[in-house]
Amino acid sequence: MASNAREAERALLALAPEEHAAVIRAGLISLEGDDSRAPQEENDAAWRAELDNRLDDVLHGRGTLGTFEPTRPRFAATYRSPGR
Repeated sequence: MASNAREAERALLALAPEEHAAVIRAGLISLEGDDSRAPQEENDAAWRAELDNRLDDVLHGRGTLGTFEPTRPRFAATYRSPGR
C-alpha cells in the first residue's frame, strides 16, 4: 500500500462512525462514476413515493401491519451490533 493510502486509511479509521461511513459511501459512489449520483432531492422524492405507496397499501387492505416481536430474532440476526 502506498504511503498516501496508508495515511488515508489511518485518517479514516480515526473518524467517528458516522463520518467513517460517509467517507466510505462517497468513495464507493466515486467508483461508480459521476452519473450514478442522483441529487438528494431525487432520492428523497423516491423514498416519499415508496412510503406513500406502502401506506396506501395498508390503508386499502393490500398490506398488513404486525408487531415487532415476531420479527425481532430475524432482525437481530441480520443487524448485529458491531460489539457482538
